[in-house]
Amino acid sequence: IFLMAAKVIILSLFCFAVVQSQVDLTLVPNASGSDVVKAVVSKIETARLFPTDHRLLRRIAYVESLDGEDTRAFRDGYHGGIWQVNRATLIDTQNLSAHPGLVSLYDKVQAYFGIDWRFVTWEDLRMPLYSGLAARIYLWSVGGIPLAGEIDAQATYWRTSYNGTAKDFATLVKALEKDEECNIDVDLIFVLDSSGSIGRGNFQSVREFVKNFIMSGLTIREDEDQVGVIVFSDSAQVVFNLNAYQNQAQLLSAVDSIPYIAGGTNTDAALRQLIDEGFTVGGGARLDSQTVLRVAIVMTDGKSNDPSDTLIAAAHVHEFNPAILVYVVGVTDSVNQEELNAIATSPELVAHLESFDNSLLTEYQEEQSYEICVKASSPVDVGEALNGTLEQGEQARFQLDIPVVGLTIHLHVEAGRVVMYASTEIPNPNSALHDWKLDCLIACDFFVDPQGLDIVQTPVTVDNTEQQPQVNESSNLTNFTLFLVTEGKEENTSFMVDTTFGDTSTPKACEPSCTCTNSTELRRLSEAVEQLEKGFDTLHRTTNRIYTLLTQQNEEVKEKLTEVGEKLESVQEDIRILQDSNDDLFRRHLRDDAMEMASTEQGLSSINPCKRQAERSNTSGFYWTRNTIGHPVPVYCDMERVCCGESGAWMRVAHINMTDSTHSCPHGFSVIAT
Repeated sequence: IFLMAAKVIILSLFCFAVVQSQVDLTLVPNASGSDVVKAVVSKIETARLFPTDHRLLRRIAYVESLDGEDTRAFRDGYHGGIWQVNRATLIDTQNLSAHPGLVSLYDKVQAYFGIDWRFVTWEDLRMPLYSGLAARIYLWSVGGIPLAGEIDAQATYWRTSYNGTAKDFATLVKALEKDEECNIDVDLIFVLDSSGSIGRGNFQSVREFVKNFIMSGLTIREDEDQVGVIVFSDSAQVVFNLNAYQNQAQLLSAVDSIPYIAGGTNTDAALRQLIDEGFTVGGGARLDSQTVLRVAIVMTDGKSNDPSDTLIAAAHVHEFNPAILVYVVGVTDSVNQEELNAIATSPELVAHLESFDNSLLTEYQEEQSYEICVKASSPVDVGEALNGTLEQGEQARFQLDIPVVGLTIHLHVEAGRVVMYASTEIPNPNSALHDWKLDCLIACDFFVDPQGLDIVQTPVTVDNTEQQPQVNESSNLTNFTLFLVTEGKEENTSFMVDTTFGDTSTPKACEPSCTCTNSTELRRLSEAVEQLEKGFDTLHRTTNRIYTLLTQQNEEVKEKLTEVGEKLESVQEDIRILQDSNDDLFRRHLRDDAMEMASTEQGLSSINPCKRQAERSNTSGFYWTRNTIGHPVPVYCDMERVCCGESGAWMRVAHINMTDSTHSCPHGFSVIAT
């Protein structure tokens, strides 16, 4: 009984769904949860319609409605949604006379999201995306959002400009931040301007910035976060490589010893050294396949010796490895903005700090830590294999350029359980927003066909003109990107990801929502069944011994035995139900597998079909027989084929070595053919 149940249950585990249609809960009324909120925020940030909100939009969702999970979030008669936007607030976002700048914003919202904001109703805000957009448009019209590190200042801003209630904003936000801690390992290189225009006093503040960043945002260990430092003035030099220090105390001491040099500002030399030595294996950097985030923080006054050479060197950094996130901190208010924007990965990663007091250090560090944690993924070339290990809830992110011929993602789970989300729209897909989802225990895959995609990605801006991505004829790549997020669902989960050109996905011969078992799965299934058979044999012997002992005890024990027997009968009935619902796929795999084994040189030398009389009306499925020592053994009976004459019978394929003339058919069976 238990073995049959195990076979049915194992089959169901192999048949996890592969969701190939898009899932977008941001447009589902009353949808809630942290993944829904993160999807809305990611959509809005990916559109690049607004300046940074310093995490305030994400925080308001939690403070106002616990991400929509508060019982009052979608109360009758109130339609403000997750962000609890009042009717008057929505009307204010549609007031063109009070906010003339809304006209151009409306055009951008309609172009990217397909929403004409002039006709949005309060009832529409029950959809999370509409509620989030209403809150963000309103915050944009108010302006002056404090930095993320200024939680108390954000609390005051929220209370006076958004809500006006007495909720404990700071306490709720700190709980949210703790729940969303960053777990991505980082290779981080600081590129520090040590020129004469910085000055010795400011350079000491730069050292303090680096130390505070290390102490509050990183875990310095061999298999976690690594930090390197490059300084530049007339020339550039590596102070220490990424793998030079494997504990925080030694690293902080090394930062204190970073020399102040004075002299010129040879920024282009520092950027070249960042690539030529900093982010190399020789410089201590880990491989792309190790799912480690690479970040550079350039701190300069922006007065390079040769701005044109600096622009060329910056472009080379971005071309060398587009996944390196380059942040720029302008040390003074007298900077070359074009140069800073060119050095940074994107303009929003440029900050201006007129002074280096402790509060600004803390605030900017928090902004950087959040950006590092949730907005980056490791680049992967098609054909490159990736290995990773994840704890429960931990994520690894990747991105691939989609080739013209498409690509196939193969996910292999080596231990535990992994769920993969994929998107062509946002860099951090999740359960609420994705184009594909893989959830399997062994192996599953999906094919990305660029011809069949309705992709919404941020247009490329050239000379202030938006241009949609095109096919790169020289590299046979489209300008579209596929973002992958793998999330561990159990402790000590390990996985491998293979990518191939074209459609090499497993043919789906069962239901459209089901991944068929392949040969690897069948072998593992067979091994699992073999272990269960051994366990069943042990259980059978143990049960007999227990029964013998129990029958010698008093009536109370016998009553307990009867109770156990009744429960077993209930289990047996459940198994019968599972047996009856067992699908043709499993029967077909077992039958084909048996025939294949028998036909190989490694298999048994022949197959002897044997028969046993039974009622023709019996259904196909597993039936119990007993082996030579009397133990029950499950066999598959195919009642769909009449093989023993018109009188009717059922057949089982038995593996019997018929080359031995002394070997006869088992008791209860008769030979049909040899």
